[in-house]
Amino acid sequence: MNGDVDAATRTIGQVIGSPSDPRVQEKKIESSERKKSQKKKSWLYLLFTPRYLKWLIGTAGTWFLLDIAYYGTTISSPLVLKLLNPHAQLITNTFYTLIIFLVAAVRAISWPLLRSTAWGANGSSALASV
Repeated sequence: MNGDVDAATRTIGQVIGSPSDPRVQEKKIESSERKKSQKKKSWLYLLFTPRYLKWLIGTAGTWFLLDIAYYGTTISSPLVLKLLNPHAQLITNTFYTLIIFLVAAVRAISWPLLRSTAWGANGSSALASV
C-alpha cells in the first residue's frame, strides 16, 4: 500500500466501518431495535417502595420540625415579643429572645447528654446530631 491512497481508504473503511457500509447499517438497526425492546425504568418507582417512602417521610418530617424549632426560637421570636409587649425597649426584647433561645438550646443539648450513658456509645453518637 505504499502510496496507494484508495487501498488505504478501503482498508480503513473495512476496519472502522464507513456509514454507507451495509454491516454498519445492520448494526445501527439492531441497536435501535434493542433500545426499543428494552422497557425504560423510571427512578420514581423507588419513591413508592415502602423502605424509601418511610425514609422520605421521616426526613421531611424531621426537617419540618427543625424549621418550626428554628423559626420559633430565633427568627419569629422578636416579632411575637413585639406583639405581646409593643412598648418594650429593644434591649428588653433582645433579653427575652436570649432567654427563649437558651431554654430551647439547653433542653436540646442536655437531653442526649443525659441519655448517653443509658444508650451507650452507639446511641449517643446517633443522637449527637439531634
